Amino acid sequence: LDTVGTYGRSIEDIALAADAMPSDPAAAQLVPIAMSEPPTPPRLAFMRGAMWGEAEPAAQTALEGFASSLGGTCTEIDMPDWMAEAWTWQRILQAYGNAVHYGPLADEHGDAMTAPLREIIAEGRAISSATYEHALAQRDPLHDGLMEIYRDYDAILCLASAGPAPEGLDWTGDPVFNAFWTYAGTPCVTIPLLEVGDLPMGVQLTGPRGGDGALLRTARWLERHVA
Repeated sequence: LDTVGTYGRSIEDIALAADAMPSDPAAAQLVPIAMSEPPTPPRLAFMRGAMWGEAEPAAQTALEGFASSLGGTCTEIDMPDWMAEAWTWQRILQAYGNAVHYGPLADEHGDAMTAPLREIIAEGRAISSATYEHALAQRDPLHDGLMEIYRDYDAILCLASAGPAPEGLDWTGDPVFNAFWTYAGTPCVTIPLLEVGDLPMGVQLTGPRGGDGALLRTARWLERHVA
């Protein structure tokens, strides 16, 4: 589930940084594609998703208003019911991986670990290898299902987080709105185009595997379209 990504002040900066990672085949020709004009106005699919209820009401309202402001460029779609299981499969991979890699450290230095880490290690140790393999095997069929959406839309528009950045340094926020896409292995880009409670918040665009350049092109178009 680990994913390498980039941060930047602009879509151009993100494309240049990603282009400097030659080990990623999706980065091939990324800059020319990302910096080009879309052949046609992008079509966006606004999807709430199974975890929509986990978001702060103000964040929900902000994204709904943003999607509505895009007019005919953005169409609301329902998430297929079968996709809801992906969050369970993602959790299995995460817990199992934590148990494998950090379990020995927990045995020796568990008292130095945070309670949430100890809990997910214990959860992962209760998962069988067969359950893990099953969860791993669902990733490609899930992406195949997503392709049915990406054939009609250039990107899916969704929440990037449950709300603005939390106060303090104890927690970076709930990653539930990233987990699905990380599990599916699809590229995502977040652009700070929302404001919730006087704090900036991002909108997230996702695209098909290997479509990093085209996704950045769509993000660049959207950023300029709403400026």
